[in-house]
Amino acid sequence: MRASVSAAPMVDRWLPGVGMTPARCRLRYEPSDPYAVHLTLVGENGDRMDWTFARSLLSEGITGHAGVGDVRIWRVRGSRRAIIALVLRHGTTSVHVYAARRPIKEFVEAVLTAVPAGDEAGHADIDAELDALLRGDG
Repeated sequence: MRASVSAAPMVDRWLPGVGMTPARCRLRYEPSDPYAVHLTLVGENGDRMDWTFARSLLSEGITGHAGVGDVRIWRVRGSRRAIIALVLRHGTTSVHVYAARRPIKEFVEAVLTAVPAGDEAGHADIDAELDALLRGDG
């Protein structure tokens, strides 16, 4: 079993009606759940929001544009700094996150080292996932 991968870069979070605030972004990848990345934002006041989405979105987003709907990721062009933008919907709230590209890219590289693209099926326990869904755990 390969080890999990995590990163905790500081990001800028923009909320409608609030503006830009710093936040800690926790990224986590578990090879036992090979298609998913877990992202948690923790604000200055300790508020917490969680998302789980396809790891391929981060891979595609660090170089181009990825996602529709609840998770969209793209590389910001025209900035002097290398920045990745994420728009994450949480219920009726949209959160805009701006992160330095380097820590996101390093996280993606570590994820792809843990489970290379195309090898995900060999790490997934589909029977356990189906059991969890049928029990209502997933």
